[in-house]
Amino acid sequence: APAPEQTGDILHMHATGVPLWIFFESINLKLPDGIKIYVNEKEISNYQNYVFNDLDKILITNGKGDLQKQLDSVTDFAKNH
Repeated sequence: APAPEQTGDILHMHATGVPLWIFFESINLKLPDGIKIYVNEKEISNYQNYVFNDLDKILITNGKGDLQKQLDSVTDFAKNH
């Protein structure tokens, strides 16, 4: 069974049309070079401009380790909200 939902597991947005860079800036997060972003298990090359949608499953990774294991670790808790 998956681990129970915790604070920080879900991103809830009221605004629409918001690209990831605005979200990252709003929480003062600067991603280092070499970071990869996967949305719904597909790599997004220009992730800064990606506008996320309801129920998107987003993985931020440095590309090290077992990618499939990392992708599998992204929960779908959002469907409960």
